Amino acid sequence: MQEYADTSFLVSLYVFDANTSAASAHAKAWKRPPLLPFTPFSAFELNNTLRRVLRTKADLTVAAKRIRSDIASGIYASAPLQGYRLIEEADRISRAVATKHRARALDVLHLANAKISGARVLLSFDNGQRAAALDLGLTVAP
Repeated sequence: MQEYADTSFLVSLYVFDANTSAASAHAKAWKRPPLLPFTPFSAFELNNTLRRVLRTKADLTVAAKRIRSDIASGIYASAPLQGYRLIEEADRISRAVATKHRARALDVLHLANAKISGARVLLSFDNGQRAAALDLGLTVAP
């Protein structure tokens, strides 16, 4: 089943936090590389978040090396950013979930990316994001 990982899940793979154990356990359960859709938007938000939480250049270098290794091993599948389609889908999703779930714009863009990529499962530790995904018919994990 096609999965899409938002930044809360991805960061937990590369930075020790309260969700690292759950993220690692989920990743270890993959029988084959999942080819998670990885658009320029996904890369930007992941890198920006890592720059905010990792304080040293050495830590950033280690994280970047691990990400490159995961790209090479097939954890991620490079996917083009479908700008116009992404914004149209995000606007549709925003109308459906923004008020009820107080969804932020970047969260809505992740949901739109997931839907455009054909994902059926959203990997996220953000409770609001998970609730919005369920309302959109996605399954959530871990």
